[in-house]
Amino acid sequence: MNHLEVAAAKYQLGRQTGEALRDLGVALLSDGHDQAVRLAIVDDLTMAEVGPIFERVCLEMGQAIPPSDEAIDIVIAAQLSDIAEGQVAPEVGLKQLMEDVVLPRVLPESQAGAYQFAGESRGLQRLVGAHWSYDELRARPTELSIDGKFGDEAIKLLDEQVVGFARDWLRRSGSSRV
Repeated sequence: MNHLEVAAAKYQLGRQTGEALRDLGVALLSDGHDQAVRLAIVDDLTMAEVGPIFERVCLEMGQAIPPSDEAIDIVIAAQLSDIAEGQVAPEVGLKQLMEDVVLPRVLPESQAGAYQFAGESRGLQRLVGAHWSYDELRARPTELSIDGKFGDEAIKLLDEQVVGFARDWLRRSGSSRV
């Protein structure tokens, strides 16, 4: 999964900023992709200005802006890969996943369908539960435990579980990044 593909997916979902796209343009230009020069030097960072430039860069580099349903899966896979590979702390990655796709996109799918758990429509229910568990463990560190561990020790165990959940999801989804 490349950075341009993930950026195009986030763009489709409305989860990009002009600044992030300009930074991507700089990175692409540094990697020798001259098509990104306009994106790398754009001054007006409003999406009305940056969006069309980004779309042109995608077109010139052969990267389609994916349909929403596919974009959701791309963003989920990218963020869970980051967690599974240790590129981002589990709690931080999970928070980003919740903000980018679960709360605005996946939760409504789950509520509209025949699903019992939040996130179940995309197989994310254990990760959604883990996200809320961080808050609960911090709010009640002497009352709640994981495998008999309380406080910071419980948070560390939850981190390990989240990494395992991310790896499991990637394996089940057939992602090449496990």
